[in-house]
Amino acid sequence: MSLLDTPGVTHALACCSYWPDEGRHGMTFPGLFAELGKAYQAKHKLTNDQLRMMLAHVSALNYRNGIQNPLAHFGAGSLPDKNQLVTADAILNLPDTGKGSNPMIAPPLRLHDCSLITDGAAAVILTSTDNALKNFKHAVELSGVGHTTDRMMLNGRKGGLDELKATRHAVDLACKEAGVSVSDLDFTEVHDCFTVNELLCAEAIGLSKPGRAGFDLMEGKFDPESDCPINLSGGLKAKGHPVGATGASMHALSYKQLIGEPIGLAAKDNSEIAMTVNIGGSGVTNCVTILKRVQ
Repeated sequence: MSLLDTPGVTHALACCSYWPDEGRHGMTFPGLFAELGKAYQAKHKLTNDQLRMMLAHVSALNYRNGIQNPLAHFGAGSLPDKNQLVTADAILNLPDTGKGSNPMIAPPLRLHDCSLITDGAAAVILTSTDNALKNFKHAVELSGVGHTTDRMMLNGRKGGLDELKATRHAVDLACKEAGVSVSDLDFTEVHDCFTVNELLCAEAIGLSKPGRAGFDLMEGKFDPESDCPINLSGGLKAKGHPVGATGASMHALSYKQLIGEPIGLAAKDNSEIAMTVNIGGSGVTNCVTILKRVQ
């Protein structure tokens, strides 16, 4: 990822959009997710200040979590740590221009609403549950999988853009296969490529009612000590987003949490069930998994 400059990476990723009507005309992924953000704001009648406050809280939560993750791109000693960008107010008080600024990238998304251009790798070993129990001290079972797709072109989707319908369907499929409900989850890792997508994911999972995720987050509902924290790793926003490795890293990190060997912040004691939500494109491909500790 880092072999290219920012414009180069932006162009390469834009090739994953619906090129004839989006990428070819200069639309970028910040721009695509900005459209989702605008639709969400309009649907739920949020003011500009309300939405900006919500998104700043998403960034701050992930920065706080990421600082505790020794593998995070924005970990201890990184700029968010040095500059104490661990509260929404600190992010909101950044200037719009100049050194250390938080410029607008694609309204309503600013620089600190965007995930990182990150190099990274992750690996996961899959085997049968019986074999895992015979050969490993700890085992985590991939108990449910939901894989859905939506139309690539935003303008071609049915209904509004204020929610991730295909993601919600993938959540339902994964939970059904695993025999669990959202209330059974101990923690989640979600695809916060942009801060607004963390809110959309929380609502697609069912952790928040439509339009409420930002308010819930500001009230601490997804903090590390909560019943179901989101992105203890720091998420794509702070851990980093090495694209091809992102989904595998969610599983590796969740596995380590479930066996009691967390990398960074720990989930609550005796956590048994986790969900990962990985997304490709602007909500086009959606893969949701349920992981269960079986020993």
